[in-house]
Amino acid sequence: MCAGCTRARSPTQTLYNRLARIGELLGTDLDDPQNVLALSLAPRARRHVP
Repeated sequence: MCAGCTRARSPTQTLYNRLARIGELLGTDLDDPQNVLALSLAPRARRHVP
């Protein structure tokens, strides 16, 4: 693999590694669309709770 190919792929792999770590910390599977939806709606719902 060329050096440019490795560099171009690195940020993507870093993103996946970070998402995996977030999933571990939250104790949830970020590959499940239901979990992703719940995690994206939670902060919005929180804004409406006094």
